[in-house]
Formats: sequence, C-alpha cells, structure tokens
Amino acid sequence: MRDYRQNCALAHALDLVGERWTLLVIRELLLGPRRFRDLEANLPGIGTNLLSRRLQSLSQAGIIQRDSNGFAPYRLTALGRELKPAIDGLIRWGLQLDHPTRDDYVHRPEWDALALSALLEDPAAPAAPRGQFELHLDEHPFTILLNASGTTVSSGTTEHTLATIHSSTGNLKHIRREGLSIAEAEKYGWLHLSGDRKKAEQLLMALQIVES
Repeated sequence: MRDYRQNCALAHALDLVGERWTLLVIRELLLGPRRFRDLEANLPGIGTNLLSRRLQSLSQAGIIQRDSNGFAPYRLTALGRELKPAIDGLIRWGLQLDHPTRDDYVHRPEWDALALSALLEDPAAPAAPRGQFELHLDEHPFTILLNASGTTVSSGTTEHTLATIHSSTGNLKHIRREGLSIAEAEKYGWLHLSGDRKKAEQLLMALQIVES
C-alpha cells in the first residue's frame, strides 16, 4: 500500500482510505453488512482482485471485519462507522456540484437513500424527528432510524414505523426544485404519506425537500 510519508493526521487517514474505490466500499457497508459477491455486484468495474486487496487493507486497518466463517459478510467496525460524518460531508458537498445524469452511468436507489441520510445530518437543516421511518424510493424500501446517536439507513422494511413516505428520486428532486408544498406534491401523485403525518412532514422538511 502506498503512503504519503507525512506526519499529518489527514495524510495518515488518506493512507488508509484514500485509494481509489476504498470510500465506495465503505459506502456500501454503511448500508449494512455485505458479502463479497454483493460488493462486487454493487461496484461494477472494480475487479475481483482489486476488491480483495481493498478489503484486506481495510481489515488490517481495523475498519472492517468479518466472522471467522469465511462465508460471513463484511461489516464496519466501530472505527469504520466513525467515517460516516466525513462521508456525509462529501455527499453534501457533491450534491452542490453540477454533474448531469448520464444514461451510461450506474445508478442504485441505495445511493440516493444514503444521500438523503447525509442531508439529515446537515447542521444547517431543520431538526429531524426522532424515531423509525420507511422511505420507498422507486419501489425500493429503506428504513431510516433517527435517534440520539445520529441517522442510520438500511435496506428493507421494519415493523415499528412511525410513518412511511412513497416517492421516487426524480419526483423528490422535482418537488424541491419547484418549491411545491406537500399537498401539491400529493395532488400530482408525486408523494404519498402514511402513518404519523406530522412526523412525516417534519422528516421531509429536515430533508430540505419542502419548506415549513
């Protein structure tokens, strides 16, 4: 593994996670434990050998781990989960950039859900309601848990949900861009809320999709 050979905390951090693909591997694991084949499928272009090297480096650094069973999924350690605020900040910064959508680029709803999670951690955003919510993006369900420890997003549904939001990535962007109210978005069929409506509305405001 290459290193910067600098006595600097930033340089040392980049020695561990600055290689190409490394932060994207961590991005996938922020959404939950993943087996090797799942990581390989979600990171087209990385190559089997390169993914193996990245996972080995991250394991040696104590950023990820797996059980002794060779078939167990990879998961982030407590040290690895501490990277979430930095990744959230990079996502929010990236959302400000002008990067037009390309049809030949890979897109996964999980990445949109992670971006929304990063928006909930924005210090400038309205306060988000505490509790567990479901967000269905393009028919893909996600669970969002908001508590004193921060925001956790994971794939799938949950039994104990305060509210559920159904929409699509494109519709949420359109609602925000056009400055539509929740009522207007529902009228056009771009948004559907169920459960505790007040908390669902607070969540949409925290996501900066609608204004108060």
